[in-house]
Amino acid sequence: MGRPPGPVITMEFKAVSKKIYAAFTLVLLTLAAPSVCPADGPFWEAQWWRDRGTIERLQLTRHEVGRLDQAHQRMRMDLQQAQSAVNVARHRLDRLMRERHLNMAAVEMELNALERASAEVASGRYRYQLKIRRILGPERYAVATGWERPGRPDRWPSGR
Repeated sequence: MGRPPGPVITMEFKAVSKKIYAAFTLVLLTLAAPSVCPADGPFWEAQWWRDRGTIERLQLTRHEVGRLDQAHQRMRMDLQQAQSAVNVARHRLDRLMRERHLNMAAVEMELNALERASAEVASGRYRYQLKIRRILGPERYAVATGWERPGRPDRWPSGR
C-alpha cells in the first residue's frame, strides 16, 4: 500500500507544534497573569506613590519617593526592551511559520528566543515588585498592595 490519505505529520512536527503552543501559552499567561497591585492599577502602570493620600498612609519619606521614582523609571526601560524582544521573536516566528518549507532549526531558535523574552517580561514585573517591597518593607508593602485588608483569606497573620 502507499501512504495514508491526507497530510503526514511527523514526530518532529508534533514536537515543534507543542513548543509553539507552549510558547504562546507562556506569552498569554504573562500578559494575563494576576498581579499584586494597588487599587488604581498595576504597579508598572501608575506612579501611585506620588498620591498625597498614599504618601501619608504609607508615611513615605522624600528619599523613599525618589527611590520609587528611580525603580519605576528603570523598570519601564527594562520592560520596554523585554517587550520589544517578545515582539521581534513573534514576528520572526510568524514569518518562519508562513514559509512553504519549514526550517525546523530556525523555528526552534525563535521559539527559544520567544520563551526567554516572555519570561523576561514576567520576571521583570516581579523584580520590580520585589524592589518596591525592599523600599517599603513588608508591612507597608502589604498595605500598599491591599494584602492587609480585613477578611482577606491569605492575609498575613498578626505579628508578622
